[in-house]
Amino acid sequence: MNQSRVDIVAPRSTLGLGVLVILFTLVFGGLPAFVYFTGKNQPFALLIFPLFALPLSCFGFYFLGSKSGVELKKEQGVLRVWSRLPWKSTEEEIPLSDFQKIRLSTEVVHTKSANGPSTSKTVYSVAIEGERTIGVLSCSTAGPARAEALAKLMELPLEDSTSGTVDTRDYDKLDETLGQKLKREGSTLELPRPPENCTINFESRSDKGVFAIPASGFGGMFPALVMIAVVIPFVVPLASSSFSSKDPIGLVLTALFLVPVSLTSLKIVWDAINPQVLEVSRDALTLRRCGVSKGTIGHIFIKELEELNLVGSRLAARSDKGNLSITLPSDEEAKWVKQVIEYILLQMEK
Repeated sequence: MNQSRVDIVAPRSTLGLGVLVILFTLVFGGLPAFVYFTGKNQPFALLIFPLFALPLSCFGFYFLGSKSGVELKKEQGVLRVWSRLPWKSTEEEIPLSDFQKIRLSTEVVHTKSANGPSTSKTVYSVAIEGERTIGVLSCSTAGPARAEALAKLMELPLEDSTSGTVDTRDYDKLDETLGQKLKREGSTLELPRPPENCTINFESRSDKGVFAIPASGFGGMFPALVMIAVVIPFVVPLASSSFSSKDPIGLVLTALFLVPVSLTSLKIVWDAINPQVLEVSRDALTLRRCGVSKGTIGHIFIKELEELNLVGSRLAARSDKGNLSITLPSDEEAKWVKQVIEYILLQMEK
């Protein structure tokens, strides 16, 4: 007998696994530190920490069995949403007719660091919307590809707000390239003029367009200088004391401070002193590094390029297989570069 096909819409998640990992890290990583900082000759420290961590570890094991999932039964015309906790299980089948679209959105998450400047990353959220909203996925990389795959699977339009404006596409139009989309929409772009005081040089060759992007210089190094100025006053006394007393834990802490700060600062300075070249050919959109260190930073094939989005002075190119981020000197220049790329893509479709 043939069984009905079941598609996993959302991966089965285990709530307690992360809790368990964190708790075990606290137990086995925190115990030596606790003993060290409370005094090596205080045996009660060996008892207090395990007694504190044991019930928390049991709590993690308890939630280890907590699972949830979303499954599509297309032949039956339902979406199955289920969850299992150690004390309770729920399951619901929702008719597919209750859903009208797949929504793809983004959120910028900022993370503060004690060792340097705050960092940010883009988190994609995918949801099935209609009379009810079912959250499917939240991740930093696979969101667009998963949203498109889900829209095709459920034959629903995709509402994409990742570019700052809402773009709704039918599920059968999701594989078209940016050039095909511009042609379908009847775009009549002209080669735009560069803005005043433009620092980017553009050269149109027979087989490609080339943008020469200058190095950011001292302005690009400023975050690294601030990070070093903030961290050094804390690290130097610790390092000096650790070397003089030959304290192994102090040396490890010094390394934990210095290594990430040094690597981050080196990357910032390296990017600031090296100019870049952005090439647009029939094959790919390619970003290369010039100057002291030559090499390819990244590329996206033109046949896979689906979006060009502006976020201030940053131009983000997206395909189902990856993203390419290009930081430009100013917002006006970023807008101009985007228009030129769209013009080139449209000419390729003729």
